[in-house]
Amino acid sequence: MMSGFLEPLPEGDWDLDYEPPVVRRVEHEGGSHVEPPFTEDMSDLEKLRHLAVLVESSTGIRIRVCDGASWTGGRFNRGGFAWQIGRTGGGDGSFHLAWTTLHGVELGATELKRIGRLGPGD
Repeated sequence: MMSGFLEPLPEGDWDLDYEPPVVRRVEHEGGSHVEPPFTEDMSDLEKLRHLAVLVESSTGIRIRVCDGASWTGGRFNRGGFAWQIGRTGGGDGSFHLAWTTLHGVELGATELKRIGRLGPGD
């Protein structure tokens, strides 16, 4: 690697401005289900993007997920996922951390709506 130059990004999907998948939660008498459902052949990134759409549809909060990487010792270390939540910030971490964070956003927003502290534009 030449001094003063950044090496190119490793292979991955680094775009946070992607077209989200078409996913919806279908309510029925016994509860709800997701269409299309999560499948075993989905990659972890696809699963997180699927969940992000569901969280956005129930909360109104825009969430985007991409591959994650860190820059250390002059090299990119690919691993994990990065996410952006609304306009306020994001995170970086493992699949489990990303999954838990997205569910946390949904739980928090649901509770704020329940107590009347979150509405359109909040």
